[in-house]
Amino acid sequence: MKSFLHTLADLVTERGLRALLIGGHAVTALGFPRSTFDVDLLIPVSETESWKAALASLRLRLSHDQRPFLQFDPPADWPLPPVDLLVVDEETWLHLAEGSQPGVGVLRTPSAMGIIALKVHAAMQPNRAGEAERDWRDIFGLIAAQEIPLSDPALREIVFSYGGAEAIQRLDQAAPTDR
Repeated sequence: MKSFLHTLADLVTERGLRALLIGGHAVTALGFPRSTFDVDLLIPVSETESWKAALASLRLRLSHDQRPFLQFDPPADWPLPPVDLLVVDEETWLHLAEGSQPGVGVLRTPSAMGIIALKVHAAMQPNRAGEAERDWRDIFGLIAAQEIPLSDPALREIVFSYGGAEAIQRLDQAAPTDR
């Protein structure tokens, strides 16, 4: 029996869709295993309607449309996870796809730095207060798994760009002597 991730990868191939695996599955694929149930995909805005149709073909229904996030839930009698889509402009899509790495099947994941950027941005959103700590655990787990020094200029630039001085302070508090 194939996994649901492989079913989504088949949709990508069969329908010529573009998607990057993000969220917990991407964090795991990049070396920091953690439990997760839902599937998070990053898609270009131009493919929103195609993804809606593709997920509907799996009997997933759109339950939440708060752009840039769309959430799809399975029928109660189906043992499938929810699927969340993060819809981004073409430039962002191309930037994150450029350095993508293997994920599951044809589903690729952004680079560790790309996932860190997404996670820092998410952690700093006021409406994610309850999930921000999980985002920070993922960030520090990826940093450790990828052996990225906290003093790495590229890391610091990403953290500052997407989280400002508050996020840099959080990074510095993790290992104040790593400079």
